Amino acid sequence: MTSDRATYPGYRFPAEIISHAIWLYHVFSLSLRDVELILAERGITVPHESIRNWCRKFGPQFAAKRFFKRLLTGLKYKPRRLVTDGLKSYRVAQRELLPEVRHRSSGT
Repeated sequence: MTSDRATYPGYRFPAEIISHAIWLYHVFSLSLRDVELILAERGITVPHESIRNWCRKFGPQFAAKRFFKRLLTGLKYKPRRLVTDGLKSYRVAQRELLPEVRHRSSGT
């Protein structure tokens, strides 16, 4: 596999498939086996245990990005500063979606 952003190091499947599986699981509240069947219909054979591991590892980042995107859609201005609690996935989402905004965590 190539070492570009479309892959996760150490994972057999490209990031696009992993992201799609996580998206299906979280957005539609499907079971892991349902996600497995949907991917199988598209010719991607992945066990539900792998999907569970992906959701456990990458799921919080997906939820944080989705939260920030929804939060930013209603704003008419671009924030200069962002204050969050100590959740690490917020830091990752902030770096990707709002790289120029200063971030401070008020770790509780």
